[in-house]
Amino acid sequence: MGLIKKEFKDTFKGLIIWNIIFILFSGLYIPFTDKMTEKSDVISRFFNSIPRTFLKAFNISDMEMFLKPEGFFGSEGMAIVFIFAAVYSIMLVSKSFAGEFDNGTIEYLLIKPYSRFKIFFSKLLVMFFNITVIAAIFTVTIVWMFKFFVASNYNVEILYGFGFYTYVVEIFFISFTLFLSFTIKKGSLVNSIAMGILFLMYFGYTLLEDIKGLSFLSYISVFKYIPLVATVKNNTVYYQNGIFIILLSIVLLIVSALWFNKEDISLA
Repeated sequence: MGLIKKEFKDTFKGLIIWNIIFILFSGLYIPFTDKMTEKSDVISRFFNSIPRTFLKAFNISDMEMFLKPEGFFGSEGMAIVFIFAAVYSIMLVSKSFAGEFDNGTIEYLLIKPYSRFKIFFSKLLVMFFNITVIAAIFTVTIVWMFKFFVASNYNVEILYGFGFYTYVVEIFFISFTLFLSFTIKKGSLVNSIAMGILFLMYFGYTLLEDIKGLSFLSYISVFKYIPLVATVKNNTVYYQNGIFIILLSIVLLIVSALWFNKEDISLA
């Protein structure tokens, strides 16, 4: 119980700050949704003057999708939420695991009368609690804001889908960054690689998908399988794809747990 209490204490401030960020960011978009849909002709002319590649990077390649109430927030709004969610997850792992190697405190933990599995899963439990709270509050926030601010017709299931996608991104980047932490054991390097993979996956999917000879790179991105544009345009939440990504993440977590339990920890 002491391990869990310590982890909660170490991550509580970050949890509060990031919840505020997600709430305030949602408030930058949703209250203006009706105004944007009313100005659809002006907006269409404006975006037609912008290069398609730039628009695609922020999920605005399809104007039909963008001008739906949930599409306005689901375009560049959710694109940035995805990045926020991944960055938060990477920083959470850095705080709980990768940083322990840099600070040398991992050795202190290992001489405590706790099994390695208990250390691993205590930290993992707190991380999953934090990302669950973030995803749940974000989902409730956007559903409430749409109900309060948006008079146009919209599909509330798509909003719940946005919350689900955010949770999927958090789970994947926690598991992936944990895996990196035990293979590299250098917090600063883990952060750099994880952030690099994040932006490679996101912009690799949005920008390389239509480039001949490079389109295959888009298939390594988790964002391809929880597509914002297709979700809004087709009124379909890709739950099966999200569940598959979660299962893949669980595999990475199991490998990481076994690695942490058996690998000799050396900071030299």
